[in-house]
Amino acid sequence: MIYESVIFDLDGTLSDPSDGIFRSLHHAFDTIGRPELKEQDLRWFIGPPVFDSFRRILENADDEAVHTALNHFRTRYGTVGKFENRLYEGIPELLGTLRSRGVRAYVATSKPHAFARDILSHFGLADLFDDIQGHDVAAPHETKTDVLARLLERNPIAPAKSIMVGDRHHDVHASHDFGIPCVGVLWGFGDPGEFDHPNVVATIAAPADLIGVLEHPPASRNPPDGISMLP
Repeated sequence: MIYESVIFDLDGTLSDPSDGIFRSLHHAFDTIGRPELKEQDLRWFIGPPVFDSFRRILENADDEAVHTALNHFRTRYGTVGKFENRLYEGIPELLGTLRSRGVRAYVATSKPHAFARDILSHFGLADLFDDIQGHDVAAPHETKTDVLARLLERNPIAPAKSIMVGDRHHDVHASHDFGIPCVGVLWGFGDPGEFDHPNVVATIAAPADLIGVLEHPPASRNPPDGISMLP
């Protein structure tokens, strides 16, 4: 393979956390007396840093109100919601294939670090990753770029021999900041337009398609079925 390391996003890439996230959001909305917010389409909430997402939902609320809502969300999500989650079909097999071929796997997610590790341990996958880095809850304004920077500082990851896999534009832009090419997944929570960026070398429709990307340089004109190699 031409790549030595694969850096995965978590939500919308490895697993679908929507049940737990939406139920915990609804709990927070009820607790702060804003049940009408439950009527919104909240798919966009999954992926971005959670503080910024709550600020968007609550519109003109001050930081104290945002923190209050966030704390109610995390109280439920941290005990129950994080396990109301499901792996996407084919993810365990993909990770096993990477391990068998000597490709190192990592996670960089905007989900709090402890939650990310708990979820991957729950699915029996934590040991398949060389490192798992998530959002630092003590730094509410931390970005995906900040999380990826910490992962790179901690590990021998060569950007030119690595690839980022994610479902949102946050993954695209963070990987671009470090010169790491990105593969967009089409089963997550993003819009295909979020992959309209020169740093995205391919989009894939199923986890197994990633192996074809890893084995074929982005310049390939004859990619395997299911893979769209982007110019």
